[in-house]
Amino acid sequence: MPLLEERYLYFPSIDTLRKGEPREAALAEASLNPPKAFGEKDMQNMRDFASQEGAKYVFVCPFYLNEEESMKMWKSHAKDKGIAIQTNFIKLRDAFVENSEYTVGAGTIEYGSRNPEDNMYDLIVHKDTKFDFEKEFRAVISGNTATKAMSFKVDWAKVIEQIIISPFELEDFRQQVAQFVEKHGIPRTKVIHSHLKI
Repeated sequence: MPLLEERYLYFPSIDTLRKGEPREAALAEASLNPPKAFGEKDMQNMRDFASQEGAKYVFVCPFYLNEEESMKMWKSHAKDKGIAIQTNFIKLRDAFVENSEYTVGAGTIEYGSRNPEDNMYDLIVHKDTKFDFEKEFRAVISGNTATKAMSFKVDWAKVIEQIIISPFELEDFRQQVAQFVEKHGIPRTKVIHSHLKI
């Protein structure tokens, strides 16, 4: 659990995410033939961002925005030895402000059919309908260096509300996680098992 041990959030680049989903932050079909009123310079900027090269400079950290767990999310992201870190918007916002090294933007993903993009941010916050089960909220950082991912330092003791153990895991694993986080200043009482049953 290096995220907890080294105290950081993982921000993969758009380019890295495209290895699993090629349409990540791709231009909408309607943007391929934009109206004449849309400036060619603006359109070129978005083409550059949507390109393979531009996607190496934008980094996102996704969150599941729901009050209840989802078995589909567990199966998609943590079927083996998985945990979910639960927080809230205020704690997350404060963590972003506290780390002055980067400026972080954030917003909820919109799913479904898309109009032509008005700006580059539109590219980042739209996904196909097939992903709407993710109910994603994502944080975004623009970097100056092309890389696969960035590490964003956080104080987990201030951010974590609960650490939820995957429903596919046994009690022994919960105890291992509890012992591990306690060594890093996080109360073991915050580690709970998923209420979902398999």
